[in-house]
Amino acid sequence: YYIFAPILLYLIYRYVSKRWLTVLLPMAIGSFALAVIATSLAPTAGFYLLPTRIWELALGAMLMLRKPPVLASRLAADLIGLAGFALIAFGFVMISDSDPFPGYNALFPCIGTALLIYAGQDSADRPAPVATRVLRLAPLVWVGLISYSLYLVHWPINSFVHYLSLKTVGVPTIIAMTVASFALAAFSWKYVEQPFRHKRAYTAPLPIFAFSATAIVLLCAGGLAGALGNGFPQRFPDFSTERIRVGDWRNGICFNENGTRIEDWNLADCTRTTGFATNVLLWGDSFAAHYVPG
Repeated sequence: YYIFAPILLYLIYRYVSKRWLTVLLPMAIGSFALAVIATSLAPTAGFYLLPTRIWELALGAMLMLRKPPVLASRLAADLIGLAGFALIAFGFVMISDSDPFPGYNALFPCIGTALLIYAGQDSADRPAPVATRVLRLAPLVWVGLISYSLYLVHWPINSFVHYLSLKTVGVPTIIAMTVASFALAAFSWKYVEQPFRHKRAYTAPLPIFAFSATAIVLLCAGGLAGALGNGFPQRFPDFSTERIRVGDWRNGICFNENGTRIEDWNLADCTRTTGFATNVLLWGDSFAAHYVPG
């Protein structure tokens, strides 16, 4: 949706002209309804695909394309700004990993953010609301500057740490991951994002596409070499392979199904290896049974 949503919003604004709201608003409502349905029927697709997420981006687009009237009352601006903070904080504290998302739960951060943007509109008739003054604090502005880089770089750090540890990480590791994410994000913002914001020789289209194409060709060549080389088995000269029957669970004998009884299970019939000092019992459903060949 990062690619197609902006294109779609531009086309609506460009070709529907002043009637863009009559197209965008029903689209946003329909997308939200689809997102709610997808949380139970297709949660992965609902999280990753454009039709269930465009309502969030459309909310910001509508706020930008038709700015609501500036709040003349300082009290109203303060209340709306604080309400935005409260909705975001509520979502941050109350939404857990087990809660469906986006769906209804995405309303808290999205509506909260929209309210903060609305309350923060400049007005010569009143001072900035409390929420805006808080968001103008230098540390928060700095986090905002590096936020997209932070969003990108924290994923590989998080993934590799969990991949290498193969267990739940502790608080010290989480702190180290956080520090590393901020450091790498600051580096990325300064040396990747900022140069692209200013027109320079090495950020012109030709060098960018040439560098990207070269990198893609090299990566594809490496992958193709690994595939054609059968994974380079010479790395492990003492390793031998043996063909086994995949999926041989001995259904109805060791893997109970179709009315078979646990009382009929027999140790001798289900022992797969002999000559070892230790026997291993594999106990579980089909998720466990797929380890039988190993």
